This record gives sequence, C-alpha cells and structure tokens, in this order.
Amino acid sequence: MKLSLFIISLVLWTSWVFAEEPARAWMAGAEAGVLLTRGNTDTDSVNTKVTVENDRERWRHRFGAVYLSASDQGAATAEKTSASVNSEYKMGDLDYLFAVLRAEGDRFSGYSALSTESAGYGRRFIAGDRAILETEAGAGARQTHFVDGSRRNEGIVRLGAKAVCRFSAGSELREEAFSEISKDNIHTESVTSLKSRVNGNLSMKLSVSAVHNSRVPPGIKKTDTVTAMTLVFDY
Repeated sequence: MKLSLFIISLVLWTSWVFAEEPARAWMAGAEAGVLLTRGNTDTDSVNTKVTVENDRERWRHRFGAVYLSASDQGAATAEKTSASVNSEYKMGDLDYLFAVLRAEGDRFSGYSALSTESAGYGRRFIAGDRAILETEAGAGARQTHFVDGSRRNEGIVRLGAKAVCRFSAGSELREEAFSEISKDNIHTESVTSLKSRVNGNLSMKLSVSAVHNSRVPPGIKKTDTVTAMTLVFDY
C-alpha cells in the first residue's frame, strides 16, 4: 500500500512540475555490476542503478532507483530495493527549495518497507564546472514497516550534503550523504564514488556505500556497507 501511494505521488508530482516549462537538458545513466563464483564457494551478487535528471531554468528534477541482491550457497544474504524522486526550485544561482520522496525495502536490515517525505532549503556554496559543494536542511515524516509486522510513524529532520570534484570531462570524485533524524532513530546514508570514462559514454565506477541506523531490532547490525565496481552508461 505504501509503495502504491509512493508511485501515485511520484506520477502526479512529476507530471505537474514537468508541465511548468520546456525542458533544457536531460541526463540519464544506468550502471550494473555482477559477481558469480563457482567451485569451493557458490556466491552471486547483482548491483544495478538507474538515474534520470532534468535541468530547467527554474526547476531541477532527479529520479533514482537501486537494486542490490546477494546470495551464498543458494541462500539470500542481501536484498534491497530503493527509489527516490527529488525536485528543486531554484531561487537564484545558489539557493533552492527542495522536496524529496523516498521509499525502500531491506528485509535484512529489520524492516520490510520504509518511506519518507521531506522538504526544505538548500544552498550551493560552490557551483562550477570543476567542483560542486551544497548542503540541505529540512523536515518531514517517515513511515517504517518492520519485518515482525509492527509499524512506526514519526517526524524527521533531514540534513544532506553533496560534494563533486571533476578531474576531466569523464572523471569525477563524488560524495553524497544525508541523515533523517527522529526521536527514536537516526538513519544515515553515504555514497562515495570514483568514476572514470573508458570510452564514449561508457565508464568504470568504484563506490563505497554505507547505511547506519542508530536503533535496530535485536540481532541486526547497525551499519551495512557495500563496495562495488560497476560499468556505467551515461546518455
């Protein structure tokens, strides 16, 4: 039900904001990494990600989706899906207002579904071709469905930051992180990545992702990390 509401909100929201003015620039990317081992060990892992961005005179919209799965000896050891949509209204060259919808499921972290809605203010302290540095602060709500059937609804404060350093037209170092802070739990996600162009639209990407929850069910670790090497196709 929560996922259906998220999809409906996503469709209605993007239909409205995309009708505001003609598009200036579309950018999209798809990346995938697969690891299969056979013999003394039998492990499989799949890591895929899709991003779409539309930059307009007054609006910037981003959509992202991630799927991660892993198994060992035929038994699942990780399975996570997530999707998010972010819209920014530019108040000038550096200041903007933002709204974010996010939904994910990760049964190995103790919850079957999690969704958040937040809005706030952001500022770019550096906005150049070679470097970007921006921070965000806002508030919203979070709904969590745990694997034991219980649920929790709570208000959150959202803090985020992004830093990008471009070495050349096809190589960059990027750090993106955010925290959703509530009375009962602080949920933090961070992705550090290094991307280098191989040929044309094809790049190699090394990334380290970390997810931390300050409060988790018994038997669940507070921090999950994923190190991935993927092929990226940008267009």
